[in-house]
This record gives sequence, C-alpha cells and structure tokens, in this order.
Amino acid sequence: MDHQDSNHVCRSCCMVFSKISGIQSPNTRYVIGFDPSAGRFFRQYLLLLLLNQMASALFRFIAAIGRGDLILANTFGSFALVMLFALGGFVLLRENIRKWWIWGYWM
Repeated sequence: MDHQDSNHVCRSCCMVFSKISGIQSPNTRYVIGFDPSAGRFFRQYLLLLLLNQMASALFRFIAAIGRGDLILANTFGSFALVMLFALGGFVLLRENIRKWWIWGYWM
C-alpha cells in the first residue's frame, strides 16, 4: 500500500464519519417525508457517499490533467462543469439530448 492508497482510505473513513455526525440525511428524509424504513435510509446514505467519491475523483482528475498549466486546468474544469450541467438533466431534458450524447446523461 503506497502513499496514495493510504491517503484515499483515510479520506474515505473521515468522509463517512463526517456524514454520520452531520445528521444531514436523517433530517432531510424526515422533512421531505420519505419512507422511514432503515433499508431505504442506508441506500440513500450509500448513494450520497458514492456521489461524494465521484465528485472528489473528478476534482482530482482535473487537477492531475492541468497540473502544470493554470489555463489548461481552468479550461478542463469549466468544460467538466458545462457537461455536468448540460447532461445532468437540469438544463436539458433527457428527451432533448441527442441520441449519440445520451451516454453522458447516464454518467
């Protein structure tokens, strides 16, 4: 296990504990009125953890690509945000996304 692996494990553990102590998920589920079953709560919690890991990995990927050049890093970061907004279903509906771009909707 090298330095990066141990760093990733440490960050993941810290993320799990910070999400547990934040009481964000139970409050959100109670206020919105979701089903109070424990199984659905833990599935939503797992989804939040995986979403956090994906966002962290995307941030690190963009930082690694544009490591030496600030202009390149800003360009890649802006492009990633545009793709996330455009293909995420908020700006463009799924039906309005072209057939050859639909893979981006599911990413």
